[in-house]
Amino acid sequence: MTKYREILRLFLSLHMKTADIMRSCHVSPNTITKTKKRAAELGLSWPLPEGMTEEKLADIMFPKKTIP
Repeated sequence: MTKYREILRLFLSLHMKTADIMRSCHVSPNTITKTKKRAAELGLSWPLPEGMTEEKLADIMFPKKTIP
């Protein structure tokens, strides 16, 4: 599972660059870009609300598409 919480923490709190986040989280630059863009669209900031688990964050940021 992608570590969206950690990506946001490193970017929003520590202002790390994409290359540094890539090395730390072992994710692609595309994943980081999508995560940052989606967080901005949702107005997320750091710290995240209390009780925001990795699973809840993933569901909010990238909800699973259902097939009718």
